[in-house]
Amino acid sequence: ADMGGAILIEANLKGAILGWVNSFFPKTSPELEILKKRPPEGCSLSEIKELNSKKQEALQHMIDNRPAGLILNLSDVYLAGVDLSGMQLYGLNLCRANLDGVNMEESDLNQVDLSLASLNGANLKEANLYEVNLLRAELKEAILDGAILIGGSQGNIDLSGAKLRGTCLTGGNQCQVNMENADLSGACLNLVDLSSVNMRLTKLTGVKLKDSVISAKMNLQGVEIEGPITLGSDINTLYGVSILILSSNRWNRDSLDIWFNHINNPESGSLLTTIDSIDGDEQKVSLVSQLIQLLGDTDVSTVALPLLSILTKSPYIDNTDIAIWLDKAGIPYLKQYNEAVMPPMDEAFLNFIEGTFSRQPELKFTANAAFIQFVAQAVTAGGDHNKNATALYDSYLEDERVKPYVNQEDFGDFDRKADWSTPHAMNFILLSAQENSERVMMFSKLL
Repeated sequence: ADMGGAILIEANLKGAILGWVNSFFPKTSPELEILKKRPPEGCSLSEIKELNSKKQEALQHMIDNRPAGLILNLSDVYLAGVDLSGMQLYGLNLCRANLDGVNMEESDLNQVDLSLASLNGANLKEANLYEVNLLRAELKEAILDGAILIGGSQGNIDLSGAKLRGTCLTGGNQCQVNMENADLSGACLNLVDLSSVNMRLTKLTGVKLKDSVISAKMNLQGVEIEGPITLGSDINTLYGVSILILSSNRWNRDSLDIWFNHINNPESGSLLTTIDSIDGDEQKVSLVSQLIQLLGDTDVSTVALPLLSILTKSPYIDNTDIAIWLDKAGIPYLKQYNEAVMPPMDEAFLNFIEGTFSRQPELKFTANAAFIQFVAQAVTAGGDHNKNATALYDSYLEDERVKPYVNQEDFGDFDRKADWSTPHAMNFILLSAQENSERVMMFSKLL
């Protein structure tokens, strides 16, 4: 079959029908002149209300008298502030129309062309927007609570600050949509690709997601997710929710920073903060396990700190496989403090580093300066940190590589033991970073 010919015939047919409809309502008709008329500068509020009333009547007249099932071309009309609530507007061509502040509550806009239209501040509450064309439309601060927005073209729309509470927004193409600071509480976003949507500061409480593709930098706290969440670089047939990310063969220093470094990118967040915002621990652990598989043997040392800041907490660190991977990923991070001052560590970091030295005792020597700094912080922290760190340090002192210095008369309590009760006790033995060197440094925790 000649599909190109079929498309051409269809296009010609649509053009002929549109031309016929336009001839039915000539471009110079009184109705169109009224619909395109702008309020004169300096006119009074009563004059604006009178003009808007005439626009409402003219539009209703054109709709009532159009041939059944045919498109009514109303592109470029000026209907800002007009009350069109409850009207049957299906099939209209409102391309490039100015509809700022218009009231379309409970209106039927089935298959309406609103491409390039301006609907800033418009009221579309509970409107029927089935298969509407919103390509490159502006709906800043618009109200779409409870609206039905299924199918159609929804790319390059500005919905910043819009209210979409309880909106049914499914099956459409949301490419490059701006939903910054929008309220989608209770909205249904099933079968939606949100991977390129700007959802910064978007309220998502009670949002329903199923078979959707979401951005790697969304805050999913309070979102109701039906089915498993998966990470992937391709959009395939979905059975749950997919988080779209880069494929592993494209990881480099810059991409790792963009996707994983919420410390450098606090406003946009990261894939890690997205995962951490999910309510279910089982889903969190599953996603991190997938992430580890996708990263493969990638060197993540440049983003070790943001990785550790999230993944050293429960429930991640409670998973054996994740803990083992973190041990490996955390070694370069630890070893940098052989030559630098270790910053103050929070509870999760202290627990993680304590576990790392417990699981890999040789690190006490290969990351010796880092180990000494960790013990100094943990002892000061008190409680279990003090108890566990001193136990680790006692095992360090019993090693044959350290014993000779423990026997020095000025060490610790002067009886071959560390003295943690005396502030100036020489408790710490720092080995030389040079191989086969017998030089050491002995100092108190206040040095």
